[in-house]
Amino acid sequence: MATQQLTPQQKNAYFAQMTRQHWQTAPMSTGSGAALGDSVQFDVPKVRLTSRIRMMITGDLKVTHATATSFVPQPFAPYNLIRRVSVDLNNGFSPFTVTGQELYMHSLIRDNAQVLQRQDSGRGKVVMGRTSSASGATNQLSFVVDLPLTLNDRDPVGLIVSQNPETTLTVKVDFVDDGKVILDNPTGYGVTLTNLKIVPLVESFSIPSLSEAFPDVSVLKLVQASREAIPGAGQMHVSLPRGYTYRKIIFLVTDANGKGVADADLAGNIEIVLNQADIPYRLPANHLAAINHEQFGVTLPQGVYAFDFSYQGISNLGGARDYFDTEKLTEFWLRFNAPAAGQITVVYEMLSRLRS
Repeated sequence: MATQQLTPQQKNAYFAQMTRQHWQTAPMSTGSGAALGDSVQFDVPKVRLTSRIRMMITGDLKVTHATATSFVPQPFAPYNLIRRVSVDLNNGFSPFTVTGQELYMHSLIRDNAQVLQRQDSGRGKVVMGRTSSASGATNQLSFVVDLPLTLNDRDPVGLIVSQNPETTLTVKVDFVDDGKVILDNPTGYGVTLTNLKIVPLVESFSIPSLSEAFPDVSVLKLVQASREAIPGAGQMHVSLPRGYTYRKIIFLVTDANGKGVADADLAGNIEIVLNQADIPYRLPANHLAAINHEQFGVTLPQGVYAFDFSYQGISNLGGARDYFDTEKLTEFWLRFNAPAAGQITVVYEMLSRLRS
């Protein structure tokens, strides 16, 4: 008699019944201490099915200024202290390859984005004091770098079999050289960062005892980014990588000084264009910004916009209805009218299927 083929939904249901979650700290390969300009890394333990990696980064932030008693943080601080964060598999895939700023943009596109609002002190997810003095004021710095490998907290798509002895999953963090990047206006300020520490936390799930409950691990979620110069005023189209299935596109448009452009400066419409002719999304910048506020519960930083194709009433928890499979497309563009020279940074969350 033929064996019944289980659907992914059935496998997911069995998986939920026959596994359990684990939270375990992981040792840093280079020690938990670090400093500005350093690179640190660690390998994820070879156990279970890895679903998420978190890193708690803490330190003492000392800010000096001859007269000012406070400072205005840069919109992406303190995440922009990270020059690059990557999660690399030894099969050639990198589930994450982004800057700290780009990771912050990606983290905002979730239903609980309000937890990323900065606090001056306390026990929150993102804490950074804002005081300065002539002799140097020491501020609390504490924030969590969140690297989810699965689609969301419900669906096991994207799990990595860390228990496979042939699989190596490495996380690397590179810090910037100059702490002044956290300041919106660094003129006259001095910034030092001491006692910088990283504590990784790995979320994983136990291997189910029945093969029927083992989830489909052939799909990887990839979060990557690209940056492109805007030569001047006029229509700008950004060609996005093809061959993947897109769940989200987040982008930041900045002027020549690196400041996010205002909605009013992006005249005309923002568009997603397929094969140069099919335009399923076409809307003004301020309308997209309002929709983003409704979807994610926070106002995105100026110049940041998002198309979340996984949104179906709750961010990140919708089905595949609106995903873009670009494998058979000849062109896949993000298009808008630029007001002047500057730069566009695009963060994209994509799915890729592993092939035998």
